[in-house]
Amino acid sequence: MLGETRQNNDVYIFFENDEIERLRHEKIQGTYFNFKNPSKTCSLDASIDNEMRDRIKTSGEKNEEGFFTRFHIKINLERYETLVEKRTSGIHEGFRHIELLDASNMDNLDFGDRFGYRQLKHYESQYSR
Repeated sequence: MLGETRQNNDVYIFFENDEIERLRHEKIQGTYFNFKNPSKTCSLDASIDNEMRDRIKTSGEKNEEGFFTRFHIKINLERYETLVEKRTSGIHEGFRHIELLDASNMDNLDFGDRFGYRQLKHYESQYSR
């Protein structure tokens, strides 16, 4: 799983391989890239929260320089079921969008999302921990 918050504040999370299916039973770990400096990566985790009223909720911890040191995403069960069925799910939160995308099959991604995912894969190859 790879993720980032883009300059316009939109959050993109790309699930790879069988991570969407595994998410039903376990927390998924991945890498989050800070858009101001992609070499400043941090851990990214995603989980389902059956009790959560919000459809998707993000939280994180930042260091004194303003870079995320940890990024969390929680998904309620209803939104998760949409992700399983459509291989994509998203919400609009006033000032930003949160997009969950299945990158295990590139046909699931439109041109812009495919470009964004490939950029994150490039960062991963350059800055993997």
